[in-house]
Amino acid sequence: MLRLGVVPFWTVFNDQMSADRLNNYLDTTNLYDEIYMTLFSKGLHSLGIASSDQWRSILNRASKHGEFIGVDEQKYPVDAASYVRHYTDLKKLDGRYPIPEPLTLDQLDEFLAQAEDCYSVRWIEHPVA
Repeated sequence: MLRLGVVPFWTVFNDQMSADRLNNYLDTTNLYDEIYMTLFSKGLHSLGIASSDQWRSILNRASKHGEFIGVDEQKYPVDAASYVRHYTDLKKLDGRYPIPEPLTLDQLDEFLAQAEDCYSVRWIEHPVA
């Protein structure tokens, strides 16, 4: 996610309520240039599930480009291969940012000292046996 510079919007499930919540969120924020979406393909049609057309209408709210990742709209929600396609489709997206190098423990310690009590992180010393 860091490489792509994406903002995830996690839903409880891919039902109508989740589609409505995402639409409500998009109503209250600036337009996104791009929207990418994956849908959980649970293997059966059930009451309350939002159709691929409903999810497609959300993708169409992007100002430049909206696209499903790993979703076969004709097979959804009965599509076990969507998980493999999700992985391969995600890898095809252009990265916007290089992955940063990991922090050293000294850098982390310095950051936490400067941040004071902003984060619920603390060191616990354990004697080495």
